[in-house]
Amino acid sequence: MCLLFYNVNDAATNDEFSLVLANNRDEYWTRPTKTADFWNSGETCLSGLDQEPGREGGTWFGVNVFGRIGCLVNISSQQDTTKRGRGFLVSDFLTSHETLESYSKRIAAEKDEYNGFTLTLIELQLPGTKGTGSRIMQVTNDKLADSPVSQKQPSADG
Repeated sequence: MCLLFYNVNDAATNDEFSLVLANNRDEYWTRPTKTADFWNSGETCLSGLDQEPGREGGTWFGVNVFGRIGCLVNISSQQDTTKRGRGFLVSDFLTSHETLESYSKRIAAEKDEYNGFTLTLIELQLPGTKGTGSRIMQVTNDKLADSPVSQKQPSADG
């Protein structure tokens, strides 16, 4: 089972964490991957990368130097091998210049092109920058979800 826990605290002091994140990816041990390293033309993204033939370059979890974080959690179901690779949902977000909202809406419109997933996208407000705070969106194609796109609130609650 894939799991994700996160807590974003924009009000964190120097003695506190502004982000706590834990992720477990349930995948086949034999699936080829590159270990976590910086990648893309400016080496601004950090993640492991899928090396599965036809899925090369996708990832399940990654960050970039601009405060973007993407995490993919698969929904267990019958897999359709003709569907698009879900790992590109994260790697494309990390390299995209689209707004968080625009990217989320586009993926929601394409959601049926993928096997089951929940995608969590975070834009952190980096220390020393001005803005309205960190933003979090989730996109899913889970049939049980109320909506394919939902905005989450950063929380200072433990």
